[in-house]
Amino acid sequence: MSNEIVKPEDAGCLAVTTIQKGFESPIHPEDLIFPRAKLIQGLSPEMQDVESAGKYRVGMIINSLTKEELPKEFIRIFFWKIWVWFNSRDIKDEENFDPHFKPGDIIWTSNDEHDPRVVEQACFGSHGEKPKAITFFNFMAHFTDITTPLVISFSKTSLKAGKQLLSMAKLSGLDMWGCKYNLTSTMESGAGATFAIYAVSLVGRVTPEEYNLCENLWSNFSPQVKNIKVQDVSDVPF
Repeated sequence: MSNEIVKPEDAGCLAVTTIQKGFESPIHPEDLIFPRAKLIQGLSPEMQDVESAGKYRVGMIINSLTKEELPKEFIRIFFWKIWVWFNSRDIKDEENFDPHFKPGDIIWTSNDEHDPRVVEQACFGSHGEKPKAITFFNFMAHFTDITTPLVISFSKTSLKAGKQLLSMAKLSGLDMWGCKYNLTSTMESGAGATFAIYAVSLVGRVTPEEYNLCENLWSNFSPQVKNIKVQDVSDVPF
């Protein structure tokens, strides 16, 4: 491999080299915060920013770090689930609002399905009560022409697309990164609102170069998946 420097404008993110100098001290996944694919909604901060007027639209998918629109094509690298309980945004919601936290703050998060909080609060109740904790299907992913891997998080109304993506991976008989997909969005209405949700579609098999790149990312990060931190996890799509 070449030691040629990849310029930020070419990589679409941070500059990297094959051997990065200055990182001699060990760096672990828990030391990093990975950017994520962010689905723009009507109330997203980007839509409220006066200086960004006209740049963003509902349904656009951007890099949460660079704020630039992502290419559609991506390759899954590995998968994991987390559960998050957010404080209610309604201070009058006595059952779900904790006055020790701000509205919408994260009360707790867990990546252990056996965690008593997950067992108790991430499942539907005996009478159909909705779970208090939100389930996230997370995929570390490589997007075409983007050097830095990103995390795609599926939750709430987009969870169905996440389950489809996981099912297609498992049932293909290939490694997780054996195929590439398009990540797009579609509009949906419910509870008196219209919002964007994720949609995924198969593109085809990866190239040998893409396979090797994703296998290296898998080798580097998947062993420490439970320590991975994702940027801006509190900004949950519908």
